[in-house]
Amino acid sequence: MAIPKPASPIESEIFDLFKENDPSGAYINGLKEYVGKIFIPSKRNLEKFSRRVDELRLKAENKSQLKALDSFAAWFGLAEPHMVPESVLNAYFGYMIKEGIVESHMKALTRNGIRAVQAGTVEAAGRSWPTGLRLLTLIRCDGLQEIIRTIKKETQDKQLKESLDDLSEVTRKFASIFRVKGFKNQGFDEVYKIIKKQGADLGRKGIYAQALQRLWDYSETPGELEAKGLKYLDRELPKFQRMTAKLAKKYGVPARAEEVSKVIKAKRAVKVNEIIPYLADLRKRVVKVANESIVKVNPHYDARVMETPSYLTAIFPSGGAFFFDTFTDKPQQVFICTTDPRRDPSTAPGELLNLLVHEEYGHCVHASNSSFGYGAKPTLVDMLWSPLGGAIS
Repeated sequence: MAIPKPASPIESEIFDLFKENDPSGAYINGLKEYVGKIFIPSKRNLEKFSRRVDELRLKAENKSQLKALDSFAAWFGLAEPHMVPESVLNAYFGYMIKEGIVESHMKALTRNGIRAVQAGTVEAAGRSWPTGLRLLTLIRCDGLQEIIRTIKKETQDKQLKESLDDLSEVTRKFASIFRVKGFKNQGFDEVYKIIKKQGADLGRKGIYAQALQRLWDYSETPGELEAKGLKYLDRELPKFQRMTAKLAKKYGVPARAEEVSKVIKAKRAVKVNEIIPYLADLRKRVVKVANESIVKVNPHYDARVMETPSYLTAIFPSGGAFFFDTFTDKPQQVFICTTDPRRDPSTAPGELLNLLVHEEYGHCVHASNSSFGYGAKPTLVDMLWSPLGGAIS
């Protein structure tokens, strides 16, 4: 898919809205004129965005456009503090995956990253934030600090290093608003202890029902969604318990899921330094089965498998998927796998297969098929990132 041409004036306006409010994503996905830019989450910019969405909703030509606009608006409307460092962190990661460290690009991105964090600090200061949001924000601030250190080690450009130091300092000041006693970003066990003592409230109770509808296009109420989840557990739990008992007998351990998981990992875990090669080989076999029996995979598909960088492991404790150059003739997908023992790495063969199926067939294949219009013909609006899902096939 080359840089797309809007099918109508309204689609063009929605595309412009996307580019203006996610310029780092626009560049990462192939729009070169947005290099170095990032959205500055000031009150003025957020209000301007909200007004523009309202204007475009009145012009929308179909449900797809309305849903995308609602999802954009609901996402920005959350205005949660973790979104600020995460947007800068994701921009750096996207640039590094796409092109490595290009000093001129990194300098512009860093200047705007500083502005973004400073704007976020102004909006967040003086407010009382629930523990869950403070934890999410601190985790992302730590990730941003780590990627700053990574870039500094890899560049010799003095001006870039000085700008990165400035970004590190404004990030430290931003993080100081969200201190949580006992938090040192040392992994799940540490965070779980904090949550048990202080709770994990995210402050979303009042917006949850609306978020389900506008962010993700769910028709269910919160109660209906919970009932579906419980019904799923009622159906699956007996099967899981029978399997646990069978495996416990085989391995001579108590019939508890934790004990069975522990012994399987001890006996069958793939060594940490072999996980990425193991997945790279496994995916070549799985794609043949999937293409034959589950979903047709376009002939250009070739996702890259890589270890999750250390600065992203707290956000992606098991794995994740990233897309770039979507609006070019060579769209790319990356499947990351976390191996850091402080997180929740998959090491047993079954776990790794489950991770692969989720990341490749939940994300990467959809992104690739959509980019090439393979099996379906998504519109330009369908292809724009939103919580609804940027890859539609």
